[in-house]
Amino acid sequence: MPECETGKYGVNCSKNCGNCLNHSQCHNVDGSCYEGCSAGYKGSLCTEQCETGKYGVNCSTNCGNCLKLSQCHNVDGSCSGGCSVGYMGSLCTERYEVWPSLQHYAPSTTNAPAAPFSHEPDVQDNQLPESEDNQDSLEQTGMGLDDLWVITRGSIRGTGLSYETCEICPDKALCLYHMYRAVSLQPTQAAARYTQLIKYE
Repeated sequence: MPECETGKYGVNCSKNCGNCLNHSQCHNVDGSCYEGCSAGYKGSLCTEQCETGKYGVNCSTNCGNCLKLSQCHNVDGSCSGGCSVGYMGSLCTERYEVWPSLQHYAPSTTNAPAAPFSHEPDVQDNQLPESEDNQDSLEQTGMGLDDLWVITRGSIRGTGLSYETCEICPDKALCLYHMYRAVSLQPTQAAARYTQLIKYE
């Protein structure tokens, strides 16, 4: 039987090869991949994506802490929906501390608390309203180096942010970071973009 063109196999070379490693040619009769599968795929034909919780070459790497335990990207392990509370980074494997008010953030490597957001006086520090939505709000909060979610409770002075909303920093800034605090927000730049950072000592 003559060999099929690259990417084809089977009777009359009518079937497409799976995701063979390095885009190599599969067996021209049964479609198996000589060199194994590309990252993110498994099975004899390399057509099956990794099972839930796995990614990478041979589906041998565990996913990070993706939001609501969702599946990470089968090839690179990234969490497209964000990270679970307490984790950050594209793979959601880096830990950070969440202060009780959910308005205070600090990396887990620092001992100094970050300063709180400035908010209207009708919402007191370290208090959240009693509601069934609180747990959902916690679960929907993800913080990463590429996409930082900002949780707001009440209205933040100088912005259009309303009570109990979440926004993403468009400039990918870390809104409250080690020994820094935000003192000015620019509402014309899509909420939560920090235009002034003052060293917090």
